[in-house]
Amino acid sequence: MKKLLIALIALLTVTSCSDMLEEHPKTLSEITFYNSPSEAHAAIIAMTAWLSNNQSWKGFNVYMQGGLSDMLYGRASWATFSDYKKLTTNGQAYTACLWKYLYSCIRDANYAIRQFPKATSMTEEEKQSYLAQAKFLRAFAYFGLVRYWAGVPLRTEENIGVDNVPRSSEEDIYNFIVSDLDYAVKYIPESNTRGLPNRDAADYLLACVYMQLRQYDKALPLLQTIVSSNKYSLVSVKKANDFDNVFGPDAKETSEEVYYLKSEARPKGGWMVPVYYAHPNAMINGKKLCKTAGYYVFYASDKSSIISNWDTRDLRRQYDLLQYDIGYGSGTYLVSKFRDGDTSANPGNDDPLVRYTDVLLLYAEAEARVNNGPNEEAMEAINQIHRRAYGKTPRLKSSIDYKLSDYPTLDSFMKLLVQEEGYETFGEGKRWLFLKRLGIVKEQIKEAKGIDIDSTCLLFPIHEDEYNVNLAIDPKKDQNPGY
Repeated sequence: MKKLLIALIALLTVTSCSDMLEEHPKTLSEITFYNSPSEAHAAIIAMTAWLSNNQSWKGFNVYMQGGLSDMLYGRASWATFSDYKKLTTNGQAYTACLWKYLYSCIRDANYAIRQFPKATSMTEEEKQSYLAQAKFLRAFAYFGLVRYWAGVPLRTEENIGVDNVPRSSEEDIYNFIVSDLDYAVKYIPESNTRGLPNRDAADYLLACVYMQLRQYDKALPLLQTIVSSNKYSLVSVKKANDFDNVFGPDAKETSEEVYYLKSEARPKGGWMVPVYYAHPNAMINGKKLCKTAGYYVFYASDKSSIISNWDTRDLRRQYDLLQYDIGYGSGTYLVSKFRDGDTSANPGNDDPLVRYTDVLLLYAEAEARVNNGPNEEAMEAINQIHRRAYGKTPRLKSSIDYKLSDYPTLDSFMKLLVQEEGYETFGEGKRWLFLKRLGIVKEQIKEAKGIDIDSTCLLFPIHEDEYNVNLAIDPKKDQNPGY
């Protein structure tokens, strides 16, 4: 059984989107290996593998959010995301891949959630722990789906095997997510195997959902719990290359890692994001950005005002951007954030899904919103990030600190936070959904890129593959606007 499980997990990792038959094929989830803790643990790893696939959240999501953001541009077939119009056929195929992988995670979670309570070789505490992890992963997948597509088919452990499931309302999807995360927060392990969800990840994800729903008073205590635990701190940076200790392939389990999708460099595999960002001839410190290849599918440009206005003294800019003309002029930059150190294998950089900086940024916003304006705690959270960006000690006051008196209103503080979020999370695949949540996507893209957004790009289309297997969705009545 163990050898079979390992083989199946490996298959999940390498199977391409085009090879996936449909949303609910008979695969790993229908094998009964849910009885013991070791089998349950393996099931959680298998669910995570769907998110970690390079055509899923760990890859395509990063590219989509990058191309749609105010800071990057897509090239070749990925340029469609930076056009801010109806997606091309290729673009729609990319979004369909993300849909399928997220639903594959949900499917496996549903089987596990149905079977774990029946396990004969686990204690009640163990059952609760693995149920909590499965519900966390299911909630994570649905949170991605509802933000990209709005209402989606609600597939649960109760309707396994039902092909035709109509779209549920956004409200119903969010209620389901909150229910799963309420359970996860209560029973998920305080700490866990690297790459698997823990209590802080659950608190953060639930806080993100509450922020999405504008229930800021519910989000704030969850974030305060993480911040006040003092378990996390920002990695010290004195010069730009020190960010290798945060984003490099050898930066494993740092003091700011809350919940990452892990990568291992290997002859066949690794994380493709550094490859998509790199140019095969680009060098830093005498080494290639990525030894195995370089597609330079995404790039930054001074055409974006948020890039041209980025302070050159900011160590994040020095680390994240490499000026390199790929045919678009001297004001063009490669994304050098996830350089892999010229390793012989494919990139082993982790996907920093939740860094402590993400917690601080969300905490600062929640504090400001609950108090209808920034307070000292909110500004200190921003300043810790800002100090580190300039080589200062994060928790010691500095001459470069932002002053609360300069940002006295919620509006002025939010403009500062939007700027800092962009510079801090640059290239990590977080920006687009952040701007969407704030409701400022159109104005931000117009200000930064000078482009008027077509509203069709605000929601992804439901792909015809779903209509082919799910007759409860009418391709004319149930499609998102513009498709």
